[in-house]
Amino acid sequence: MHATLLILFCSGFLAPDGAQNPRPAQRVDTSTGIVIGTAVGSDGDFSVVAYSQGDPYSTRILASCSDGRGLTWSAPVPVDGGFFNAHSLLAIDSVSVAGDRAYVYWRDQRHGPNADEIYFNFSPDRGASWVGERRLDKGRAIGSGYVQFSAMAVSPEAGGADHVYVLMSVVPAPGAKRELVLAASHDGGVSFQPSTRVGALGAGTADVNGIGLAAQGQRVHVVWADDRVGTERGVYYQVSNDGGLSWLPADLRLDTTQASTVGNADQSVVIAARGSRLLVVWNDRDAGATSHDLRFNHSSDGGLSWDGDQQFGDAIPGVDDTRFPQLFLNDDAMVVAWEDDREGVDNVFVAVSTDLGVSWKSTQLSQGSGIFPRLASDPSSDTIALSWSGFYAPSPAFASLGLASGRSWTPAFELSDNLADVDTSSLAMNPRYGNFIASWMAQEPCDNHTYTGGFRAATLRLSGAPSAGQPLHFEFHYFQPQAASHAMVVASGGLGQARLPGGDGRVLGLRDDPILRASLANPGDLIARIGTDGSGSTADRPWPARLPVGTSVYFVAVGLDPATGAFGDLSDVVHAMVE
Repeated sequence: MHATLLILFCSGFLAPDGAQNPRPAQRVDTSTGIVIGTAVGSDGDFSVVAYSQGDPYSTRILASCSDGRGLTWSAPVPVDGGFFNAHSLLAIDSVSVAGDRAYVYWRDQRHGPNADEIYFNFSPDRGASWVGERRLDKGRAIGSGYVQFSAMAVSPEAGGADHVYVLMSVVPAPGAKRELVLAASHDGGVSFQPSTRVGALGAGTADVNGIGLAAQGQRVHVVWADDRVGTERGVYYQVSNDGGLSWLPADLRLDTTQASTVGNADQSVVIAARGSRLLVVWNDRDAGATSHDLRFNHSSDGGLSWDGDQQFGDAIPGVDDTRFPQLFLNDDAMVVAWEDDREGVDNVFVAVSTDLGVSWKSTQLSQGSGIFPRLASDPSSDTIALSWSGFYAPSPAFASLGLASGRSWTPAFELSDNLADVDTSSLAMNPRYGNFIASWMAQEPCDNHTYTGGFRAATLRLSGAPSAGQPLHFEFHYFQPQAASHAMVVASGGLGQARLPGGDGRVLGLRDDPILRASLANPGDLIARIGTDGSGSTADRPWPARLPVGTSVYFVAVGLDPATGAFGDLSDVVHAMVE
C-alpha cells in the first residue's frame, strides 16, 4: 500500500448496511403561498426545479437551478409573465433539460375558467436568462376550446437546435369530443411550426382521453385512448417522421386481444422509445368490471409492427385496481411501475422484463401504502430509481433503487426528511453524476413548500471496527460494471471543488490536497473489481493509528477502468472521524 494512503485507515464512519444515503432536504421557494405542483429535470451539469406557487386564485411558475449534482440551488426566478389571476398548473413532465438548455411548459387559466391554454418558456444558458413565455397554438383561437391533458418530449440535437414537442388534448367546445393536437419546435423552442391534428379521424369523430408522447429526433410517437368504436375506449398509435407535419394515413389500434377490445382504456396511456423498440402500457377495464388491469404492447421495429397486447403484473384481473403506470426502457430491460389496491389500500409495485415482455418479475416496493410512483433513469444506465408518497398523512416521500438488468430493488428508504406530509414527488436522473434529483411538495403549517433532495446510486461504505489493529475494508455498491470494471477510494482532508483529472472534469466535492493527489495517483489496495451486480470490496487490512483522534477525513468512491484510465461512477462524499 502506498504510504500516504495509510491515513485513509485512520477513520471510520457509520452508514446503514446496504442502504442509500439521501441528502438533507433543501427548501427551494422563498416566498409565502401554497405550492401546487413541482417538476424537475437534469442533464449534463445543469438541473432545474420548477414549481407553481400562490393562492387558489392566482399562481406563478418559478424555477430554481443547480449544477448536475443538485446540491445547492439558486434563488427562484419567475418563468411566466406574471399575469394577474392566472391559475397555472405544472405536469410531472413540465421540465426537460438538454445540456445547458431548460424547457418548461404549464397549463394556464389566465383567460378564464375552462379556457386553459398551454404556455412555454426556455432558458438557453443554464438558467442565467429566460427568453420569455409564449402561448402554444392548440389549433383554435384563445377562448375557443381549452386544453385538458398535455405531455412534453424533448429530443436533444447538436448545437442546441433541440426538437421540442407538446401534445395537447383539446376540448373544442363544452360537451364536444376532445381532439389531439401537437405543437413542435425544431430550433430549441425559438419558434414553433403551426400545430397539427394527430390521427386519421376527422374532428368530432372520437373523444380522446389518455395521451402519451415519445420523440427521437423528428420521429414522433403518439398514443392515446378514444371511443371511436362506441362507449368503450381503445388504444391507438400514430407516428410522424417529419417532426409532426404529417402522420400515417390510418391509426393503428394496439389493444387487439378479445380481453382488451371489450374493455375500456382509461386516462393512463404511456409510451417509451429506445432505438427501434417501443413500449406502450395502459390501464384497461374489462366490460362490466370496476377495476383496471395493466396491459402492454411492444414493437421491435419502430412501430411498423406490434407483438400483440398482453396483461402483465401479478394483480388479479377484475379484482385488483391498477393505476398511474410509469415506464422506462433501455437496451436490456422494460420497467413498469404502478399502484394498485390488492391489499385494501394502494401500494407501489414495479415489474421488470429482460426478455421483451415474455416474462416479468414483480416487486412490491411500498409497505403500508404508496401512491403516485415516479420512475427516473437514463437509457444509457442500468440503475433506475422510483419515488412515491404515502397515502396516510403525515407521510414522507420514499424511494427505492434498482438494477434493471438484475431485476432487483433496495428496500424502501425515506427520501424526504423535513418532517412534513409529502403530497407528490418528482424525480429525474442526471447521467453525468449518476444523481437522482427529487423535488416534492411538503404540507407545513399555513403553506405548502417546495423541497429538493436526492441520492446517488453508487455507494461507498466502510466495514470494520475503527480500532487500531482491527481488520476493515471498503465496500462498493450499485456501480455500473459496464462503465468501469473497478472502483477505488480517493480521500482528502477537507471538502472542496477538486475535479477528476484527464479531461473528465466532474467535481469530486473534495479539497485538492496531497492526500487526494496521492490517492488518485496510486490507489494501492484501495481498489476492487466490480461484479456484475455492481458491488465489490477491498481486502481486509488492519486499522493503523496515524492521525490524531478527532481528525476529519472525506472519502469518495470512483469507478475506474485500469486499462484505459477512464473514470466511471462517483459516490457521494462520506465523512469519517478518526477515533
